[in-house]
Amino acid sequence: MAWIFRTIIEPSIRVPVARRWSLALMLAIGGVATICGQNAEPQAKPTSQPSLTTRQQAIQERYQRLESRMLQLAQLLAESEPDKAARLRDAMDRAGQQRIKLRIDQLMRMLRTEQLSDAEREQQKLVADLEAMLELLANTGSDIDQRRAERQRLENLKRAVRALLDEQNDEFQRTQQAEPAQKAVAAMERLSEALEQLASRQAQIRSAENSPNAREEQDALARQTADAAAELKKAADTAEQSEARGALQAASELTQRAAEAMRQAGRETEDQAAAAKAQREAEEQLRRAVKRLREEQDRTLESSGLREIERGQRDLQRRTSDLQREMEPSSGKQKSAPGAPNVGRAAERMQQAADRIGEHQPDDAQQEQVGAMSELQNALDELEDSLRQLRKEELEDTLAALAARFRKMLNSELEVREAISPLADKPRADWTRTDEQTVARAAKTQSETTDDAQATLRILTDEGTTIILPDLLRQLGGQMNTLKQRLDQADVGEETRRSLADVIEMLEEIVGAIEARRQEQDQSGRQEGDQNSQSGQGSEPLLKLSAELRLLRGAQTRVNARTRELTAQPDADVDADTRATLERLSARQKELAELARRLYERKE
Repeated sequence: MAWIFRTIIEPSIRVPVARRWSLALMLAIGGVATICGQNAEPQAKPTSQPSLTTRQQAIQERYQRLESRMLQLAQLLAESEPDKAARLRDAMDRAGQQRIKLRIDQLMRMLRTEQLSDAEREQQKLVADLEAMLELLANTGSDIDQRRAERQRLENLKRAVRALLDEQNDEFQRTQQAEPAQKAVAAMERLSEALEQLASRQAQIRSAENSPNAREEQDALARQTADAAAELKKAADTAEQSEARGALQAASELTQRAAEAMRQAGRETEDQAAAAKAQREAEEQLRRAVKRLREEQDRTLESSGLREIERGQRDLQRRTSDLQREMEPSSGKQKSAPGAPNVGRAAERMQQAADRIGEHQPDDAQQEQVGAMSELQNALDELEDSLRQLRKEELEDTLAALAARFRKMLNSELEVREAISPLADKPRADWTRTDEQTVARAAKTQSETTDDAQATLRILTDEGTTIILPDLLRQLGGQMNTLKQRLDQADVGEETRRSLADVIEMLEEIVGAIEARRQEQDQSGRQEGDQNSQSGQGSEPLLKLSAELRLLRGAQTRVNARTRELTAQPDADVDADTRATLERLSARQKELAELARRLYERKE
């Protein structure tokens, strides 16, 4: 690991400091792994337990010192060789994910309690993970190749997640389209089960001999059966499909005959044979009604494709689970991909959706499908964020993605403005239910846009080559959040509209700056950017200095305009809200001055 740190020459020993540190780290990790391997010898006996515990404690102390040294070295390398610092941080992150320190502590407890078999198995796993860390630190392969390979892996995973999301959306649409059929099947299932219970109850009454309450029970059952016939008739009248209507009507007539036979049986209390005959007739009619409903259920299931939808949902769940396992490899040599937990949760929601489809519960099924899509979308977002980190050298792709995000935010804000503008001069007391729903939708759109702004801010902060854009987006996020709060309270007054106009103006400036940069890239070609990517420099800023200056000028212009407007008021009209606004403008002015200073320093 001679590459880890720039050479620092000491007066007497001309050895790179970071190299000595790096070698020490590798030796430390290798030593820990070696000692763990020795401790894992199966020949260890209870009599050697004190020695094993002592040696394990030494490993524990050495590992604690190792973590401290890795952190110090990563800090030293942060500016001079960020790629190497990132490798150290990756190793530390992997150690945290694999709970190395905790597992060493657990080994201590196992050895103290003479759980030697368990300790041996855990030590073998620990040795493998430590060797993987050593390989990560000692690997002298190209960082660029590793980054490119990781980017390709994440892009492949992203495409796979996107395909699953698209397929889940298709399944959702199919479930929605089949919802009437699902509800019809569920209704027929419920009615047929009710008829079966009536038939079973009739059989119990017929089997009971010399029951003192036989007539009362028979009459009560006849009334219940008549009610079931009426319910079937009502279902037939509201059925959308002619086949279902016919089946429900037939079942209603059969059930009505069963009710009449039951009433006849109730009247034949003196003639047991006649009563039994009427009761058997009632049972037969009910079972025929059940059969007719079951047949229509099967026909509806086949014609509507419900069984196929359920099979498709289960197949999608299996493939999603396979992808989740691919994103979380068991080997310690490759870290889990971003979004893997979301994909796992999506698979669980898909399983629930398939079960609900099979149970003919369309509303619950669709809810689970929406949840699965949300999890997949979250996984996509996480993958995209990670990819943006790996695409620092790919300026054109980053610009395209940022342009799309800002344009989406701009379009959303324009939609909000279009929604609330007609309500500006309309008294709140005169609002209709539609007006209230319009404002609620605008608030939801604003909330989503605020989240988009925060996500984009994280990307820009990590990208790290711009000065003005992250600050503008941070301010935008605050304004958007305030807008969301105002819209949540159905406030569409002058201050809300003014703030919304400022947000739209700022977004338009940002979109214009990014689009101008993209056009510049298109005109100059991709050769320079490709060369930067190949060389691993990636130092070209996202926006040129001139573009950042224009954004700074726009922000200053807005502060000036607002200040003039407020200071033009007579002193007697300056209330507490106005003073608070002036204080915020003063703070903003100081921020702009600091940004100007930083821009000047970068120019120099």
